[in-house]
Amino acid sequence: MSLISIKFDNNKANDIDEVIVNNKDIIEVYVNGKLKFHQPFTFELLQSDEYEVSLKKKASPTEVSIPGEYRGKRVRHIAENGFGCASLTKVDFHYGLGEIGKAAFKNSSLTRIGYNNKIPAECLCDECFKYNQLGWVILTDDVNEIGEDALSKSALGYVFYEGNEDEWNGIRNYDTNINDRVYFYSTNQPSEEGRYWHYNEMEYPVVWGEGGCELDSHDYAIAEEWHP
Repeated sequence: MSLISIKFDNNKANDIDEVIVNNKDIIEVYVNGKLKFHQPFTFELLQSDEYEVSLKKKASPTEVSIPGEYRGKRVRHIAENGFGCASLTKVDFHYGLGEIGKAAFKNSSLTRIGYNNKIPAECLCDECFKYNQLGWVILTDDVNEIGEDALSKSALGYVFYEGNEDEWNGIRNYDTNINDRVYFYSTNQPSEEGRYWHYNEMEYPVVWGEGGCELDSHDYAIAEEWHP
């Protein structure tokens, strides 16, 4: 369960800083009843009884961690144009996202998503990651719709899908320009030719092939890391 707020009865800066650093899901910190820290989010309760989240106006963070809950209800939606901030380079998502809204991260400067660039959402709306710097992403097999230019007009070289090719073909995909960058998950190395991948022990994607090309933590395929 995501933490929403935490209260201190004193003003020990070291204690407050330690709590904030070690608990990314904290949205608010109060000291002696006064707000001392808050994440730069705005929440809107939808008819589905779930929250939609966006950045506050004029907020310009470099990193954000989007909570899974707010005031006892799930945060399942990223607002349209909600995080198009040029300073934003990293975002942490929780699992179980419903929708990443239209142009949600358009024109931001994302190079990282969480630990291993996994996008745990069911729907990626039009242009949601357009004009970003992500070198690769992992899409879960929960995704059921990919909007126009959701991923293609960015720095992406690889799209690692956690399902197989038949499952991919069942997705409502309006961003067909990414199809030649999609790799399909296989625990074991397939005997037939194709674009396949698996996880290494660090939960990073590795391309099956003649050795497989392992991706490092900086988002790029490293030629020196080919393995037999």
